[in-house]
Formats: sequence, C-alpha cells, structure tokens
Amino acid sequence: MPSPTAHPGHRLHWVCLAPHLQGMVLRTCLPAHGLRQLMAPFTDVLNPSDFALRCEAARLASQHAGVARALQGLWEAARDARERAESLSSALMFQVGRREQAEVATLAAEANALRLEQETIQLQLQVQLGELGRELTVVEEQLRGWMNGEGTEPTSLGPLIRGRKLLYVGGRPSANPSIRALVERHSGEYRRHEGSVIDPRNERLLAALAWADLVVAPLDCVDRESAVALQRACQHNGLDYVPLRTASVASFAAGLCTTMALPRVSAPVNRLCLRHG
Repeated sequence: MPSPTAHPGHRLHWVCLAPHLQGMVLRTCLPAHGLRQLMAPFTDVLNPSDFALRCEAARLASQHAGVARALQGLWEAARDARERAESLSSALMFQVGRREQAEVATLAAEANALRLEQETIQLQLQVQLGELGRELTVVEEQLRGWMNGEGTEPTSLGPLIRGRKLLYVGGRPSANPSIRALVERHSGEYRRHEGSVIDPRNERLLAALAWADLVVAPLDCVDRESAVALQRACQHNGLDYVPLRTASVASFAAGLCTTMALPRVSAPVNRLCLRHG
C-alpha cells in the first residue's frame, strides 16, 4: 500500500503506513515498555524479546483493527511526548541563550567599570603628580631665597602675603609653626582657628573672619561640609579663600601661588550664617 504524503498539521494513521514503515515505527518510535504493556492482552507468549514482540505487533495489527487502533494511540502518545520534549528543549535552550547573553553583558559591564575605575585612578594620580610638582617648584624657590639671604632674591610668596591678615583654619600641629614663620617672614599676620566651622553660634570663627582678609584651609583636615560653609562665608564677606591639598608647608606655599594668581571675582559683603548662608 503506498504511503500518503504528509501535510502540515496532518498526522499519519497506522493503517496508512506501508509495512516497512510500520516496522520502522515499531523499532524507533514506540517505547518497548509501552509496547509490551499494550500487547499483553493480545499475545500468549511469555516474556518475548523486544524483536519478537515487535514482529508479533506488526502481524496482529494487520489482522485486527483493535490492535491497529491501540498501536495508533501509542504512536500518537509517543509523538505528543516527543513534541513536548522538543518544545521544552527549545524553551530551555532559549532561556540558556538569554542567560548566557546576560552573563556576557554583565562581564562586559564589569570590565568597562573596571576600566573606568583604572582611568579615574590614573587621572587622579596625574593630578596629584602635577600638584606635587608645583609644590616642589615653590619649595625650591623658597629654599633658594633662604640660602641667598633675605631680600637678595625675592620669592613669589612675598607679594601675596605682605601686609595680609591670614587666617589658617584647621591644620596639623607639626606644620603650623613653620607656616606661621613663613607668613611672618614675608611680613604677613597669622592667626589660626581650631574648632567648629559650621556652627552658626561660633563667635570665635566669626570674629576671626572679621579680622582676616585671606583664609586658608587644608582639605585633608577639614570635612567637606565645613569646607563648603567656609568657602561660602568667604565669598559673602569678600575674603580671599585658598583651599589646600594637604596641611604641609609645601602645599601651603604652592596653594597660595596657584590660587592667588587667578583673577579674583568680587562678591557683595554680607553677614552670613555659616550653616545656612
């Protein structure tokens, strides 16, 4: 019997298959344990081999419609199970693919973040090296002036400090005497403030700001909130404000030479609350 051509959405029936195709279905498509349970009512052979069982199933299916219908049902169940397995496999592969893509994207994002972090560190190091270079230049200038004697070789700090009232906020005890000596050597007045900066009731700081015309603060000894409050106070009171990288003498000298060389932007003079502006 010729086998019909299969169409999409159409399932072949057992009875429509040629004998050699039925044999192929019995050998490859139907599970042995299911076929053994199905054929138990139709055969008297005790524990037949898989080959003998398939041969007997093919022979009985050609003679009994009931056996053919049973084989048809078993075949359809096997096809349904295979299709479900293929569908689940496709869904699993899709999820695995999405997970792999997500992992690749995560690794790429982590690598990009690491690269940006490294670039940021390199830029920070370059900035620090530049600041250290400027500090070294100023220190060398001061040393040359001291070695040649006062007044024989003027330094760039002289015009910046001479006649100024310098208020130094914070700092370290080990460096403060040297900074005071440096200011007084260049004919400037020095006063240091210790204590709270953002407390609006700090009368000592308000009085010190009223005395000063130049305020200096090392940022490694003053917290960010205090530094911002101090800068705003200086702007509103018309005071020059010089933030320093560190509390060292070299940073003090370089900070003055760098910051004071910039054009000054005038601001209106007002009484200011240190916390709220």
